[in-house]
Amino acid sequence: MVQPKLPVITQVNHRGGRHYEAEGYGDKRFVSVTTVLKIINKPALIPWARNTALESMKTQLTNTMRHKRKLTPEALDVMLVNAKRRPDASRDAAADTGTMAHSIIEQCVRMGEFEVPEDIQHIIDNFDAWAFFSGITVDHTEVSLINPKVPYGGMVDAIGRRLDNNKRVILDWKTSKGLFDETALQLAAYARAWEALTGEHVHEAYAVRLGKFKGETIDFEMARVRDLKRSWRAFKAAFHLHESFKTGGRHLEDV
Repeated sequence: MVQPKLPVITQVNHRGGRHYEAEGYGDKRFVSVTTVLKIINKPALIPWARNTALESMKTQLTNTMRHKRKLTPEALDVMLVNAKRRPDASRDAAADTGTMAHSIIEQCVRMGEFEVPEDIQHIIDNFDAWAFFSGITVDHTEVSLINPKVPYGGMVDAIGRRLDNNKRVILDWKTSKGLFDETALQLAAYARAWEALTGEHVHEAYAVRLGKFKGETIDFEMARVRDLKRSWRAFKAAFHLHESFKTGGRHLEDV
């Protein structure tokens, strides 16, 4: 299927966050959807980071005792530094795996058969299973979008159609352990941007989690955005809150 004519959109870094520039819009910058959604508190991240650091400390101490090494203040300082770094290292490793999986999925969709690195073969197996059972066909992958009316941009993982009724759908691949509500806001933003640029209505949007851990069974799940209009309103609220704090200056002033 031929992709609708879209402006050339380029990703740039601006004020410490991801933005997009688009052909025909001069030097106007569109803040990324993911940057906007960072304004939403994610309470699960705090205990995850704490537990990851504590687990790292436990492992290091256990190894020290197992090898009967002397626990000096200097050695303890090194362990603490390693423990503090562990959450960021785990996050970056997960991001690298997700990025590689997205790239391979894109190539598989566009080219059909494709040689897949062994360490992510199970992710692609889960994707193939999803593609077989979902009743959705993928038309476009990794499409850069902007919304000229509400100035934001982003790259949607996939755009497809339902096989039973040919209705347009937006898709987002996840390799995380679970699916979270803020993904609905992300998908609603992509859906509205696609509509703004193409004039084509998006009927549904889905988050698709592809398990990244090797196992004997297929591991994927798909969740539909319950109400795209409601999630779009929530995204706009997050957008305005982000703009107010990130570009609007301080809310308090000295007197």
